[in-house]
Amino acid sequence: MSAAVLRDAELVLAGVLGHEHVLGGPVAATGTRSSLGTVVELDPQRLAAALAAGAVDLLDEEMTPIATLTGLAEAGPGQVGGVLEARRRRESGAGRAAVVGPDDRGAGWARVLVLARPVLDADAATVAGVDAVLVPDHPDSTAGVPTAVMLQLAHRLARRLGGIPVRTAPLAWRDDASDAALLDALGRYLGGAAVERLSADAGWRSAAAALDERTDDDALTMPDADILARWRPARPHRGLVVMLSGLSGSGKSTVARGLAEALAATSARTVSLLDGDVVRQMLSAGLGFDRESRIMNVRRIGYVGSLVAQHGGIAICAPIAPYASTRAEVRAMAHAVGDFILVHVNTPLAECERRDLKGLYAKARAGLIPEFTGISDPYDEPLDADLRVDTSSLTQDEAVAAVLDHLIGGGWVSPNTSTTTQRTS
Repeated sequence: MSAAVLRDAELVLAGVLGHEHVLGGPVAATGTRSSLGTVVELDPQRLAAALAAGAVDLLDEEMTPIATLTGLAEAGPGQVGGVLEARRRRESGAGRAAVVGPDDRGAGWARVLVLARPVLDADAATVAGVDAVLVPDHPDSTAGVPTAVMLQLAHRLARRLGGIPVRTAPLAWRDDASDAALLDALGRYLGGAAVERLSADAGWRSAAAALDERTDDDALTMPDADILARWRPARPHRGLVVMLSGLSGSGKSTVARGLAEALAATSARTVSLLDGDVVRQMLSAGLGFDRESRIMNVRRIGYVGSLVAQHGGIAICAPIAPYASTRAEVRAMAHAVGDFILVHVNTPLAECERRDLKGLYAKARAGLIPEFTGISDPYDEPLDADLRVDTSSLTQDEAVAAVLDHLIGGGWVSPNTSTTTQRTS
């Protein structure tokens, strides 16, 4: 299940949402959404298999079966409905031990505050007098701030307010009307409490930008700045994933190696090079070159890169990464723990073919290699690239220097880093 579907399923099983809900869909203020019970969307293959079996298991991110939908009937194009039955608690995600539950229904809370983002000074009147604090348990519902960080902020706020309870809740936002209905449903579940939400408004966006763009360790002018600064330190200390994406033969691997060597020679941080061919032999051994394999290869690279960034290191990745949607996934993974820089090595196709020592382009044009990027499979030109370098008009050192200048200018790298410290081979 996606994060939204999983969290809706938990709300249905808990009794917050009705059993007629379309999981992950709009939340109705009143009435029902489906006459066929709880509804979930499935791809055609899974839909056919589920209808044939009469049941479908719903799994969380750890592949744990959370619930089973039984007594199935087709509810619409790509949808199946039935009776949702609980299997076991979710294994994935943070804050599971503190989830709001039946024991809280009789607590007598009059006002409950949902922290969909960190608290700001301007929120003083809103937070005053609340009886409990709820933290959505997914960063998509907390303005990108991880659940563990939000819980630290919530517990500190709770102490300031006299030690009020802190709980998590499986909430997934979607649209204004659905969000309001979801908060109303939660309030009814909690015995008629008024449930309010701190949303990601302009004030938070400005504060988040100030947090994100810091290049030094100056104190932040916001509450609980120490917690937020540990999560997102100033750029010179923040983990970083640099992805160089381009066609085969564009020079991205050469630039990546030069960049890694220049940074390793001068930076105190760990520098990890995740080059496409090497990763293919180790991390992605066994994958082919069809679309799904390409996507999985880039996802694996992005995941490892995000782990490097999570611990303050610099990961330099050099896959072709042809699909915009997969690059966006990697950007999201990296941004959750650090920063992400996308460098489009936009060397023209003709030059890439001219350099082709392995004869891959010729084989692709002859139809001997199916789904070859740039010939028989698309390369989505990055519209969100942070930098573009063309190695047909730049030397190797000039291309490396262009990337370094971008990192230095943005504050991620010290100005004393240069390509002259150690030349690439």
